[in-house]
Amino acid sequence: MEKTVYLYIGEGFADFEPAIAIDMISKTNTAIPKKREYEIMTFGREKTPVKSLAGLTVIPKKDFSGVDISAAAMIILPGTIELMTSDIPEMTNLVTDCRKNNIPVAAICGATVFLAKIGCLDTIRHTSNGPGYLKMMAPGYRGERNYVHAPCISDRGIITANPFGHEEFAREIFRSLDLMAPEVLEVVYQGYRKGYVDFDRVPGQPQQPV
Repeated sequence: MEKTVYLYIGEGFADFEPAIAIDMISKTNTAIPKKREYEIMTFGREKTPVKSLAGLTVIPKKDFSGVDISAAAMIILPGTIELMTSDIPEMTNLVTDCRKNNIPVAAICGATVFLAKIGCLDTIRHTSNGPGYLKMMAPGYRGERNYVHAPCISDRGIITANPFGHEEFAREIFRSLDLMAPEVLEVVYQGYRKGYVDFDRVPGQPQQPV
């Protein structure tokens, strides 16, 4: 059965943070040879329009009740003001269910604050915008000793990233999903890092890029 990668869409979400990841994951992108196909499904607190950080209007396809854990391959949480500042019981329950069912959760920037607030980062290696920042935004945070000053960290099913670590964030997501062969992943990652991808080096006869 085809699995679904759920992307959270909240008011003011940082649209650039998950962009590389969802572009490559989507089964509609056939420019790069991939081992698996996933459907990207957006969800939000309600199925009503929200505006991204860049001012784009997006309508989530599902609300929390529409997230099917049995079909989920991963939950991706971009940074949003509401995740940083609000208590969202439905999100707490969803993250808890994902962890119980070994479904990876990938959080970047402000979304890492939410994970810190609900105690997810206390016992795993993680990163964010600094341990002091996490402590300020989430006073109950107790994971300072496990903080790593790095663009992105993956540990025991939780991927966390700094807002400027969106390329590394995408790479760890691809690894977790086993999306592409390691040699293809490296070409793609280096392409984003250097601003140049050599399609002659991509194994698998890719289709013409668009």
